[in-house]
Amino acid sequence: MPLTKSRTIIWFNFFSNSAPSVRYRGTYLLDYLSEHHGVSSEHYLPKRSLSSFLRISILVTKLLFTRTSGIVVIQRVSSFGFYAGLLKLVIRFRKRTHYFCYDLDDAIYEEMANDAQIRWFMQHVHLVIVGSDELVSYAQQWNRNVRLITTPVVSTDLLASPTVSDRLVLGFIGCYWGTHYRNMLDWVLPALIELDFPITLEIIGAEKEVERQLTESFLANSSVTLRFKSINSWMDEDEINQAMVDWDLGLAPLNDTVVCRAKSAFKVKQYLNLGIPVASTNVGENPKFIQHGQTGFLYSTIDELKGILTSFYSMPQTERFVLRDFAKASSSEFQLKKIAEEWLSVLTDQQQ
Repeated sequence: MPLTKSRTIIWFNFFSNSAPSVRYRGTYLLDYLSEHHGVSSEHYLPKRSLSSFLRISILVTKLLFTRTSGIVVIQRVSSFGFYAGLLKLVIRFRKRTHYFCYDLDDAIYEEMANDAQIRWFMQHVHLVIVGSDELVSYAQQWNRNVRLITTPVVSTDLLASPTVSDRLVLGFIGCYWGTHYRNMLDWVLPALIELDFPITLEIIGAEKEVERQLTESFLANSSVTLRFKSINSWMDEDEINQAMVDWDLGLAPLNDTVVCRAKSAFKVKQYLNLGIPVASTNVGENPKFIQHGQTGFLYSTIDELKGILTSFYSMPQTERFVLRDFAKASSSEFQLKKIAEEWLSVLTDQQQ
């Protein structure tokens, strides 16, 4: 009996929708492909529950015994447990039937004691899809068929409205601990304490009390007013965007490390999506999306960042509107619509 091809994508994720990678490279992508291209999907988000165990068992059984050739995407699965073992079993026995892809958008291998599981998946799938040039270099060690597809943002009608006042409003969004906190500590915070004009720094994603207290202490005797903002639902794009829309500049500092170079510049894209110019170090993927002086500003030293913030503080409103419009226009390159079509093209072309 000959095989038939399916327009169903079975997508195995590494975590729940609380992770940005899951939402923007998985959930929102699959929803868009279903609504606009008629591509159905099965999206598995692992949980410690009986219902989750039963669902993964059903999906694996389906893949092992079906006569339909499908597309299987494994996103960032890197553990050595039962879940990864089942996926490896399916690849071993049905690689000639299904088209397997492995998706990676972070250098998680740098923070693991053993990256053997990631390497195994990359070596045994048909295609590896990654979110940065740094990850392309890593993946090509294990698989010659590697494609870079950047992480998309979801289109919004919200737009920053630049106003000139006696206070500069800066914003940061992200998991404000670990690498992200270190980036702010090494670049932005030292620059801010040396500036003598009024600044408001708003941080979204500072959920750990230790980093909050350390930041407050660092800025205690400066001209900076610090605010921590909360998001009730990370699945609510309007709430997330509304929390950022009043920012004058978005902050995206990166240290020159493997982990930072591997990031997909998602923070930069979130700002630009709202027409918010970006101030970023000249590292990794960030410079790909920032035109210096048009959509944002790139710097390589703390003194350069201080100069950027000082100049922006005195920038006329008309010039700020020009920056806003350039920033918003640039976001067309990484909207979900464009990136979803790129995924669809890659998956269907490779399956031929």
